[in-house]
Amino acid sequence: MLNKLIQTVAEKLDASEVRTMSNYLKTLADAKKAADKAKPAPGQKKAPKATLKVNKASNKQIYDDYDGRDDFDDYEDFM
Repeated sequence: MLNKLIQTVAEKLDASEVRTMSNYLKTLADAKKAADKAKPAPGQKKAPKATLKVNKASNKQIYDDYDGRDDFDDYEDFM
């Protein structure tokens, strides 16, 4: 119904007037879309973003092979 109304009205208008009307309708549609997007849906919460959690205790175990606390002469009986 609305399409037929716009078509009937546009028959009597110039091309520039139809483009002006089209731009105005697009502006209205964009404003309505922005207003709908701004309203959050009730009861829906965003999930927290996934992050990597690094503990110092777990990170410390990575370098246990390289610290100086090991036995100094592991290979003393090599030769």
